[in-house]
Amino acid sequence: MKFSDLITQISSFQTTLQTQRTALNDIKVNVQENYQDIAEQHSKVVSNVALTCEKFAQEKRDLEESLRKVKLLLQIDKGLVQNMAQWPHG
Repeated sequence: MKFSDLITQISSFQTTLQTQRTALNDIKVNVQENYQDIAEQHSKVVSNVALTCEKFAQEKRDLEESLRKVKLLLQIDKGLVQNMAQWPHG
């Protein structure tokens, strides 16, 4: 093999390597951008889940309070009915 052929082959390899290096850098940048997008989406999902949990907890507390009030009203009504049953009918 001639020296000039070797130079041509080496030059071709260098070009190929540079092309591959550029492609790998492009992939790296793309992966980094995708990772950043995924991280942002993950953060949004975590925030939404936290807000949903807070809302659920508040609604649960509100429901428990409403149920306590209903239970109290039912006890009062039951007491009134019992008292009325004890009144003399005449």
